[in-house]
Amino acid sequence: MYLLSAVSLLLLVSPQLTGATRDSRESADWRNLDGVSTAVNSLRPGMMVNLTYGSLSTGDQIELRGLQFSCSYGNGTLSFSSRWPLPGVNLSASAHYLVWISGGQVEVKPSG
Repeated sequence: MYLLSAVSLLLLVSPQLTGATRDSRESADWRNLDGVSTAVNSLRPGMMVNLTYGSLSTGDQIELRGLQFSCSYGNGTLSFSSRWPLPGVNLSASAHYLVWISGGQVEVKPSG
C-alpha cells in the first residue's frame, strides 16, 4: 500500500516538478545571456574582456550572430540585441573567452 501511495504521489506532482525545472533552466539561461550581452555591449574599441559564464550543468550554449545574442533552452529561444556586429560563434558554459572590438565588430577567441 505504501509503495502504491508513493508512486501515485510521484505521478501527481511530476508535471509540476518538470515545469519548475524547465522554468529554472530558462531563468538561468536568461541571466547568463543578459550578463554576456551586457559585458559585450559595454566594450569600446581598445578594450578586452575575459569572459566566462554559467556551469556545464546549468548553462546552455549562447550564439553570437549578426546583431543578436541568443540561447535555445528547449521550449524556445531567448534573444538580446547587440550594439556591435557579432561573429558567428557559439559560446559554451564554463569555457573562457577573450572578447574585444576590432574594426567596429566583436572578435572572440577561446582562452585558457
